[in-house]
Amino acid sequence: MAQEDLRRSYRRLMWAYPRWYRRERGAELLTTLLDDAAAAGRRRATYAETRDLIAGGLRTRLRPPRGPLAGVVAGLVALYVAVVAAAFGVVLSGYPGPPADDESVAAARIAVSEPPRNLHGPPAACDILCPEPVAGDDVTAYRRPWDHTDSVRIDYHLSPDRTSTVVTEARRRLIAAGWRVTGLDVAGAGASSFEASNGRLDLWVSGAAREPGSGAPVTVVVAKSRSARAIGFAIAGFAGGLLAGWLIAAWTLQRWRLHRDKRRWAVAGVAAPFLLSGPWLGIAALWFATVAVAFGRADAKSVKAPLAVLPDLSTPYWIGPALIALSAVAAVGLAALPGPGREPGRRARMTQLAR
Repeated sequence: MAQEDLRRSYRRLMWAYPRWYRRERGAELLTTLLDDAAAAGRRRATYAETRDLIAGGLRTRLRPPRGPLAGVVAGLVALYVAVVAAAFGVVLSGYPGPPADDESVAAARIAVSEPPRNLHGPPAACDILCPEPVAGDDVTAYRRPWDHTDSVRIDYHLSPDRTSTVVTEARRRLIAAGWRVTGLDVAGAGASSFEASNGRLDLWVSGAAREPGSGAPVTVVVAKSRSARAIGFAIAGFAGGLLAGWLIAAWTLQRWRLHRDKRRWAVAGVAAPFLLSGPWLGIAALWFATVAVAFGRADAKSVKAPLAVLPDLSTPYWIGPALIALSAVAAVGLAALPGPGREPGRRARMTQLAR
């Protein structure tokens, strides 16, 4: 009875291994385990045996097949899932989008004492170029889905001869309020500008001596500063996505390897749009991982960079990211479908066993 209980215990643990492995080595492995247990006088699997059998089975199931192509595909999937997970991390942090109108106007009024004509409205979506503000509305929120540099623009229609004085005074007022302020950049035709940040909001203040009726002489653009919370969420998402993506890829490749040729070609065809995105995805992932995370030299735009992989239905640019995501999901689903399948050839089996 004790021997039979021990046998059932080992058989349950061996389900961690794929079927072809159990067919090839199951009887030998079970016999070895039973002999060792009997010699030690044990009645059940030890913790170490349980851990080793489960870990060995998972390694066999989730390890990509040997070969450079399988490694490239697994790496590509891992990068994709990592960047997508980082994007969702940024979304969960509450970082994307322009700052609130009231918050932006309050920050702008620290720089320019005069109140703007604050007409609230929904954010304007930029299609490569942002539309000009609506006449009479001095406060315009912009959403830029193509690079996610969301901001609020506040225009002051002042007398052109006051431009340089107002910009210089704005810089002095922000310094007095404790903002970090850059030097004043003076260009031709009376144009001047500077940047400021309080760690939560970034301001760009600019002025130009324009002709009456040609536009606002002074403009304040307000955007969210790079957020430590958003960076933390993005790093956590990237790390978790990298591991999850590798495991998904390994499992899918193992399933793909066991299908017949028709199913293999179908999976490869469905995955083609995703696989062709490899160069762009690799560059995007490396840029985010090394610049925005490792060195910390990037601005707020870098924190939002992973969001480019998420479809934005408010712009015509959602088709590309959506097609890539659909291609990846469909390929995994098709590979996971049950089918007649085939066991790996003897050479493939021996390669797996030798690892």
